[in-house]
Amino acid sequence: MTPPADPVLRLLLAGALAALFGSPARDGRPRAALLGAAAASALAWSLGGLLPGIAGAALLGAAVAWLAPVQGPGGSTPWAGEAVRGAAGRLPAVRPSQLVDPADRLRIEAAVLEAERGTAGELAVRVVGACDPYASAGWRGGVLLAALAGLGLAVLRPDLPLAACLAAQAAGLAAGHALCRIGPLRRRLVRESLMEARVHERARRVFAESGLARTPGRTGILIFAALFEGRVLVVAGEGIDKALEPGETWDEVVAAAADGLGCGRAADGLVAAVKRCGEILAEHLPGPLRPVEDLPDAVVLEDGAR
Repeated sequence: MTPPADPVLRLLLAGALAALFGSPARDGRPRAALLGAAAASALAWSLGGLLPGIAGAALLGAAVAWLAPVQGPGGSTPWAGEAVRGAAGRLPAVRPSQLVDPADRLRIEAAVLEAERGTAGELAVRVVGACDPYASAGWRGGVLLAALAGLGLAVLRPDLPLAACLAAQAAGLAAGHALCRIGPLRRRLVRESLMEARVHERARRVFAESGLARTPGRTGILIFAALFEGRVLVVAGEGIDKALEPGETWDEVVAAAADGLGCGRAADGLVAAVKRCGEILAEHLPGPLRPVEDLPDAVVLEDGAR
């Protein structure tokens, strides 16, 4: 099957493929998007057959986008002045609001108040469903199915008309998008390093927006869990991190939260993590009692991705 003779149609095809393989830019990887789009455009324009051109563009563009290094914003380096500690693991694939019932939420809030009592610290707990929509995962799934459809038809039914081949690839693209709405499938199409960057970026933003970065003496502590990414972080202000003994870390806090979330005892794990934070604050940053009404909302559960 020969490519379209009309240069305008060729240009439209190349532009459509360039837009398709530009999807890695949504993951903060502009170099991968540029290389993928260039590969797609060149192949669609120059190869001797339309189906091999589209399939080759899909395979090469997707490979370039997949293998290129992550250049997402934020990276995994902590802000100057804060300490970030975290762990990755399997967390439940449910909405945060389904993990904790009202009674358990009151338990966690009570634990936060108790941990802060008589100390100079401020604590907050945030559990989110996901730190990013990861929209390009749908494009990757669609490209994979479209490429498989194109290669299969090129081998098994080379006599099919052009319209039928393009319709099959469009159906594969749509099916890939639909299948990637399933959380476990979407997660397999997102790189671990990208999820790591997004979780750190979101945790830092929550730390700043919740006012923990502006506490007197910078003694705020955030326990942050991202369920889709399977990560738990502790972000601590400069004041509390400097007060720790050499070699003392937040690993016990992270482990308590991650273990509870991972085995279906979310409230127990978060309460244990909060209590350990309270012990650290009481040991290193004791302070006067504060009235309860001056304390911010301590526990926030977010089902959506932002």
